[in-house]
Amino acid sequence: MLRAVLIVMLAQQLSGINAVIFYSTSILSSILSSSALISLIISLINLATTLPAASLIDRSGRKPLLLWSICSMGVSSLFLGLGIVYSWRLISVISSFGFVAGFSVGLGPIPFLIISEFVDAEAVSAGQSLGLVTNWFATFCVVSPFILCR
Repeated sequence: MLRAVLIVMLAQQLSGINAVIFYSTSILSSILSSSALISLIISLINLATTLPAASLIDRSGRKPLLLWSICSMGVSSLFLGLGIVYSWRLISVISSFGFVAGFSVGLGPIPFLIISEFVDAEAVSAGQSLGLVTNWFATFCVVSPFILCR
C-alpha cells in the first residue's frame, strides 16, 4: 500500500500543476493585464474547488474523485495546448482555470488524506514523512528545469 501512496504523490506533481500555475500569468496576461489579478483568480478558483472537495471525498469516494480529477486535467491540458498553439485566448483562460479546478477537487488534496488510510496506525507518521519527501522531491524535479531555463 505504501507503493500506491508514493505513486499518487508522484502523480500529483508530475500532473503538470506547477507548470500551469507558473505560466498562467504569461498565458493569461494577454487577456488580463494585471498579473496580481491573475494570481488572485487562480487562488480563488483553487480555494473554491478545494473546499467542496472536502465533503465530496467521503460521499463520492477517493478513486472516482481521483479519476475525475485526472480526466478533467487531461481534457483541460488538451484545450490549453490548442489554445496556445492557435492563439485562442479565451480557450486558454478557461482551460487554465479548469485545470486548476480539476486538480483541486481530487489530485490536490486526496494524496495527503489517503496516507493515513493506506498505512498501519503505528506507521502513519513515517508514511506521511515518506510521502511528503516523495512529493517535494518530485516538485524539485519538475521545477528545476523551469528555473534552469530562465
